[in-house]
Amino acid sequence: MAYVRPLTDLLFGRPSYFSLSAGAGKTKLVWNIVDQLKRRPHDNGLAYFYCNRNEDERRETENVLRSFVRQLSVSQNHEAVQKTLLEKYEEKQKSGFASEKFSYEEAEALIPALSKVYTRITLVLDALDECCEGTRSRLISTFNSLIKQIPNLKILISSRCDSDIKFQLEKEANVGIGAAENDDDIQKFVRMQIEEDKQRRRVPLSEDLINEIVQTLHAKSNGM
Repeated sequence: MAYVRPLTDLLFGRPSYFSLSAGAGKTKLVWNIVDQLKRRPHDNGLAYFYCNRNEDERRETENVLRSFVRQLSVSQNHEAVQKTLLEKYEEKQKSGFASEKFSYEEAEALIPALSKVYTRITLVLDALDECCEGTRSRLISTFNSLIKQIPNLKILISSRCDSDIKFQLEKEANVGIGAAENDDDIQKFVRMQIEEDKQRRRVPLSEDLINEIVQTLHAKSNGM
């Protein structure tokens, strides 16, 4: 494991460990999805990244790819590093580390190579709209390219519906889920909770009041 810290330097420029604490709304949803995906079999690859417009390192698209490379290259028990990454490290070592960290192009090229050891791979990116506006279109193009190169790859992106992001994602065969698609589920969930609450009430709620509660919570939820 003598490689671990120098490799981390190459991936991030310096050792960096981003907080994964849950936020609200879509970030909370993504956090829960990632939590479920972490229970994957050992032959399933997983990499995730949470963008944040208030932190420069978490807005840069090259850091997204470097993070994916780091996570895909290290085993789940953190005791082994893939040979592909070690070879790249040795290549940089021979050049005297002319570059301090992996470039966007280097990280992009490494992902398909690192993916070969997995039967299935999932990449998760939260808050694409919080990436640098000038470079995030390139990241979407990279994702579309990776999907074509890696048959067993799935990518989940959460984002606000900014016009440039919507336009670019719609050009490819992507599945989009917006707030409106959750309407029926939200109303069913609220009614289910009210039904459970009935068992603890001495005086039952009227049907009119139940409908008012459902409609009010649905209107205020905005699909979340």
